[in-house]
Amino acid sequence: MKSKKEIIDHLHKGRKYLNQVIFKVDKDLSCLEVHKLLVKIIHQLEKSKKDLLNQFLKKSSSILQT
Repeated sequence: MKSKKEIIDHLHKGRKYLNQVIFKVDKDLSCLEVHKLLVKIIHQLEKSKKDLLNQFLKKSSSILQT
């Protein structure tokens, strides 16, 4: 399971990426380009959420088995 520091680092990377997207939007990207970037962010967040949930479930099941 990821440590608290690893999770916080991952969230900071996500925030940095969002700031890059906002900066690019400020430079008048087309709606399609903005949409593609937001879809990419959403997919990454969903993947991270699934990964964290799977790690939690594995850890929980190993604790319950003992």
